[in-house]
This record gives sequence, structure tokens and C-alpha cells, in this order.
Amino acid sequence: MIKFHVNIVQLLSFTAIITGLIFSFLLLVKKDNRTANKFLLVLLISLSSTLLTSLFLEFKLYGTNEWLYYLPFTMTYWLGPAFYFYIRCLIQPDSRFLPKHLWHFAPLVLNYLHGFYHILIENEDYSQKLHNFTESIGFYAIPLIFIYLAMAYKNLGNYNSSLLNHVSTIDNVTLNWIKQLIGVLSFSFLAIVLFQLVDYEVLIDFTVEYNQGLLFSYRWVTQLILIITIYWLSIRGFGQAQIYNPPIKADFIVDDKDYSKPIAVLKSIMKNEKLFLNPELNLTMLSSQSGFTEKDISLALNRKLKKNFYYFVNEYRVDEVKKRLGDSKYENLKIMSIAYDCGFNSKATFNRIFKKFTNQSPRAFRNSF
Repeated sequence: MIKFHVNIVQLLSFTAIITGLIFSFLLLVKKDNRTANKFLLVLLISLSSTLLTSLFLEFKLYGTNEWLYYLPFTMTYWLGPAFYFYIRCLIQPDSRFLPKHLWHFAPLVLNYLHGFYHILIENEDYSQKLHNFTESIGFYAIPLIFIYLAMAYKNLGNYNSSLLNHVSTIDNVTLNWIKQLIGVLSFSFLAIVLFQLVDYEVLIDFTVEYNQGLLFSYRWVTQLILIITIYWLSIRGFGQAQIYNPPIKADFIVDDKDYSKPIAVLKSIMKNEKLFLNPELNLTMLSSQSGFTEKDISLALNRKLKKNFYYFVNEYRVDEVKKRLGDSKYENLKIMSIAYDCGFNSKATFNRIFKKFTNQSPRAFRNSF
């Protein structure tokens, strides 16, 4: 009977695998972000199966169970494309995965070279370097992961820039948790690459078997990265609601002579009807109230006032807060109570926006009276 001595990292790995698989099945019944969640499901399964392979290696199960080579557990080449298309479909719910996109997953075949080698070649007359190469093949997915992380980050940047032209509150729709995850993953994988360069004989000369290399001796680092990523994606990804979907690009032209009229109407509406008090105010609502198209409003604000929709609305909110902070009628109200009444729905955002327009904190402004 094989005895297993389980350490804390292995235990965390096992629970992370179970967590990833459970959330994968839960994503199948989640109504929001259906297309995006299909790629999140692929991503979680890929991460979980890759982590499972690490456990198989540690427990030396491949040596005693050769049939495991037939199973596609290591799926590192899925990680980059699955993450990229998850982000893409999350911020563009109408986008579709088409046959022309299949090439992104073509490198998947590299994941199976290791298994094919052990099944078809190992017992033949083979080169030791060929053996060592197939053992380390999964590591070469990391450069591709970097590329897809960069592509996903660029898409998020374009999305956030577009948001500022369409909504007045961005706290719940900026997907900052994904940007943070990209940062953590980029740093972690870079550390693995630098670490592996010290052990270059494994990945360049193939004179040392990967399982005997320096990185494998400290494989718990890689396992912890996978564990953190699985938990992060499972919990935040499953809880991610359907987000606002503004057009990423808008190619339109409005003559200079048209700028003054929409700006005058917009200012009048904001002043008289106080639409900015609604924290959910967006470009579509303002378009409905003003009679101008969303495209005309965006270009008028950008060209005439040199502002985007986000800062245009929030400047009115700041002005209203300033007015109330200086009014004795509101002196018994807390600053944040006033801020919430004026359309802000986040303390951090309020403090940042207020300081941007006044060069002082809300408390300092109130104390000046």
C-alpha cells in the first residue's frame, strides 16, 4: 500500500482543486455573463488539472500508474487564451467565439507531447535530451501566458477609458480585481522565469531532467500561485455581475457649429433638473433627457469642454457638496451623508474626486467656514 505524507501546500492544493471544480459546475447554471463564464470554466478546469498534475508528480503516481499518461491533465497552454477570451467576453458580452479564433488554442498539442513521448517512444531507443525536453514542455507556456495577460490588460484599459465617456459612477464596473490579478500573475510568472534561468541546464541544454531541476525542488512556489489564482478567480469570477457594456470605439463627427448648443442644453438640464443626484446616471439617460444622441454628447464634451462624461457629471456633484458644506442648514449632517445625497456612492471615489476639483479634502473645506 502506498503511503502519502501530505504537507500544508499539498493540502491547500487539493482543496483548491476541489474548489475550482465546484465553481466550474456552478458557472454552468449562472445566468449572468454566460459566454464569458464558459471561458472562466475552461480556465478553472485548466488551472485545477495543472495543479493536479503537480500532486501526481509529488506522490510519484506516474511511475506506478502509466495509464495516467493517456489523460490530458496538464493544460498550461489553455491558460493564456482562456483568460484572454474570458476578459474579452466579459467586457463585450455581444462578442462571439468564432472558428477563426480556434488558432489561439492550437498550442494545446504541446501539452500532449509529454504524454505521447511516454506512451509511444520512451521504451524505444531515445535521446536523453528528447526525454528531458518533453519533461519541461509545460514550462514554455509561460511566454504565451505573458502575451495573453498583456492583451487582456490592454482590453481592460480600453474598456475603462470608454467607461469614463458613458457612466458617472465606475466603482462597480471597472473590474479592478482582474487588473490586480493580472499584476500578481505577471509578477509571479516573471519570478518563475528568472528562477528557472538560474537552472538553465533544464530548459536550454536539456542535460538535466526537469523533475530534478532547481525549480522543481521549489515547486511549492508554482503551486501557491495556482492555488491563489484558483481561489481568486472562483470567488470573484462567480460573483461578477453583468457589467455595463459601452461601445469601445465611436467614430463620429459633429461640426464645430453644433458644439455650443448641446453644451448649453446639457448645462441647463444639469443645473435645473439636477440629474447628477442620481448615482446611476449614465450617458443614455442624459441623451434621453436632452434630445441629443450619445455620440453628439460625448464629442461635444470632449471637444468643447475637454472633459469626459464622468468628470462632467462629478464636477456638478462636487459643486453641490461644496454648496451644502457651506450651508448652516446641513452642518449637523456628516460629510459622507451629504456626499451620498449628492450622487456619490463611494467614500474613496468621493474623496478623490473632491480633491481633484478643490485641491483640498472635504473636511478641510468644511473647516474653512
